[in-house]
Amino acid sequence: MARIPSTRSSAFWVAGLVLVAGLLLPALPAAAQTITVTSAVPDITDQGTYDLLVTIGGDGFAKGAKATFYVTGTTNPGGITVKSTKYKNPKTLEATIDVAPDAQTELKFDIQVQSGTRTGKGTELFSVRVKETGGDPIPPGSVLDLQATSITFNTASLLWTATADDGYDPASGPAAHYALYVRKGYDAATPDCGPFTVDFNPAATDPCGTPGVNGTPSQPGATDSWTVHYLAPSTQYWAMVRTLDDAPPAGQWSALADDLAHQISMTTAPFPPTPWIAESVDPDSAGSDVGVPQLDFDPAGNPTLFYVLNGGVGRLATWTGSGWLFEPVGAAFAPDPGYASDLGFDPASGQATIATLVPAGSKKSLKFYRRAGATADPWAAETVTTGNLEGSALLRFNPSDSHATIAYMVLKGAGGVLRLAERNGASWTNQDVAATRARYGLAFDAAGDPALTFVQWESDVARLRFAVRQGASWTLETADSGPGVPFTYLPYNSLAFDPARGDLAAASVFTEPPGGYNHALLRYCERTAGAWACTTLAETQNYFGGLSLAFGSDGTAYIAYRTLDTTLFVAVRPPGGAWTHEVVDWNVGVTDVDLAVGPDGQPGVAYIGNNNAATSFPEPPDPVRFARRSPWP
Repeated sequence: MARIPSTRSSAFWVAGLVLVAGLLLPALPAAAQTITVTSAVPDITDQGTYDLLVTIGGDGFAKGAKATFYVTGTTNPGGITVKSTKYKNPKTLEATIDVAPDAQTELKFDIQVQSGTRTGKGTELFSVRVKETGGDPIPPGSVLDLQATSITFNTASLLWTATADDGYDPASGPAAHYALYVRKGYDAATPDCGPFTVDFNPAATDPCGTPGVNGTPSQPGATDSWTVHYLAPSTQYWAMVRTLDDAPPAGQWSALADDLAHQISMTTAPFPPTPWIAESVDPDSAGSDVGVPQLDFDPAGNPTLFYVLNGGVGRLATWTGSGWLFEPVGAAFAPDPGYASDLGFDPASGQATIATLVPAGSKKSLKFYRRAGATADPWAAETVTTGNLEGSALLRFNPSDSHATIAYMVLKGAGGVLRLAERNGASWTNQDVAATRARYGLAFDAAGDPALTFVQWESDVARLRFAVRQGASWTLETADSGPGVPFTYLPYNSLAFDPARGDLAAASVFTEPPGGYNHALLRYCERTAGAWACTTLAETQNYFGGLSLAFGSDGTAYIAYRTLDTTLFVAVRPPGGAWTHEVVDWNVGVTDVDLAVGPDGQPGVAYIGNNNAATSFPEPPDPVRFARRSPWP
């Protein structure tokens, strides 16, 4: 079966979708980085090209970034209109553009990316060719056999037979490309939705939530397919596929989907049974570029979330038994904190504390915020260090002396150094641990010694490394060499102490290049007396991400992770038992998740929702969400 090329880093949703974010450093707070723009794929197109997806490469991109095309050396867009810009990760944006039939062709185009007050530009990255006319008056054939198969609660596979560039004549070869659209069907919230009509305008705001995808047709007569993600359970959808010709007039469609011969209806399956209950926490966060919520349990066992709303407003949300109590955090946070913050309760005082990276001129400061007393008391801020800091601020408290401990990273040249900060009284000490520039985990062993997992590369193969401090020196171990080639990328890892075994364990995700979206392994490793044993818990063609590992006091292990279709899972294993994978929520964003276990032994997960309840397609994020395993008080 021939298939549309499905590299997930290109040619995906045209409207409203946020794909998998953050590969090498998904934890970076992009708001303080310098924006660079280095590449465009494709880097050339014809006049009169519409709905073209251009992948923009560079660094320092942030959610909400916008892209603009200008004729080199001018502020003239030269006939290129950017319809939408989609953030994928700090190094990748996707811009959907229209190129006018009379677009500039003499010179190349610069690409400018702007995020807030930061701007970056790449010079002569794109060009436009003169559109050849008069050579092909025959449009491609209409797709007449579209069908849906393998329908789940949030995905469906669409199949059809490829037509030809000239009608159905196989001698004319394949058509130029497809445009496939899926829209939510009729319900009380969207009474005008239903089958596509002749006046459908993909560029207009559609209350039916109609994302599209472009693809390259196979040879005439072959079967093409596309898997649609991000659907809602028990919901009707309409789907159609149009075939775009390369003949004038530019952008000619093979047929409008004005009757059931060109479109189909499908209904997704119900959401599977689950012991988890997921709820929205904060309606004020709806539509905001919210920092990933961090989770911990207060001394009374109440789940508490810390997150940052638009404008850098920090907020604590604490479950009271009947609802959520909101408290402003008395500090000014970065407007786009990304993944840089962490929450923890001081076991000595019982008060909430926060570690975070914030801009400090051209550098960043690692800040430690603590509440000195009751809820109404002000927050005290301490500067741990300032420099070329990057990554997450992981906050833990040493069980042996209750000292706050923060793992963070310092840039040095093209690399980085993983560093540990420890608070003793009112002062902080900082210690280098190992060279790395990737994700890391932090926990303590049975003796209260700090330990970290991090990523290093050897001969282009990613390895999960482990460091534990014994006395004044660090002991380095290889926790997981992974399955080897082609799984050479390791974007996520998490470390936790297993009280039942009295030793540490780690979870990680290994993926294959270039983007790691199409094949991934979820791995789990246990340490026993300095030796590591690892196993693969799951393998998928969808990307595992958002990893978080924690243990209950009885030694039950919980690993929260998400897949590319924004489904949140938790893998559970009781002491001495087997792993099971529980579905938690279909409505999770492509961001980190944070899992913790309360004193009652029940785990919870904090995350950002990704789907809009009215359309079921990815829109500006839903409010901050929290899921807890039953019983839910």
